[in-house]
Amino acid sequence: MTAVATWPPRTGTAPAAAPVRTDPPRTPGRAQAPAAAGAPAGHLVAFTVAVVAVLAAGLTLLLLLHTWAAQDGFRLARLQQQQGRLATQLQTLQGADQQLAAPRHLQAAASQLGMRPAADPTIVRLHDGRLAAREVAVPLPPPVIPAKPAHKNKAAGKTTGKAAKPAGNAKHSGSQKHQRHSN
Repeated sequence: MTAVATWPPRTGTAPAAAPVRTDPPRTPGRAQAPAAAGAPAGHLVAFTVAVVAVLAAGLTLLLLLHTWAAQDGFRLARLQQQQGRLATQLQTLQGADQQLAAPRHLQAAASQLGMRPAADPTIVRLHDGRLAAREVAVPLPPPVIPAKPAHKNKAAGKTTGKAAKPAGNAKHSGSQKHQRHSN
């Protein structure tokens, strides 16, 4: 064995061991990707694949959301058109209902069913069949005719004639007023 001389000479110590290299030797001309500190190259590839997969899934989900929003927009437009048609149909049916509810149509429909106007309307309780109320026809009072205003004589500029008397007997109309206040 050959002894290796070291400078400065060491005294009383054991000779130093040469460091052991664990990395494979590098070949000149071939560039290698720098590995993460303390991480093997296989883990770096797996991390890259996971990031790409998450981005692809996010973009796919975003595309699906936009597609669903577009479908909802088309559905909304269709429903608004349908609502317009139904509103028009509702107005048409309400107009027809109002026409059929008019008194002349009701009278014609009632006569087709064999109904006739009641001469003496009464209210009958259904549970015992007794008469609850009976309406009595009350004659309407005569219409009030307004008094005519006094006419002016154009030639003289004076009023001539008196205002017309109200229709009916004065004593009778006074007695009606008295009867109303006494009740």
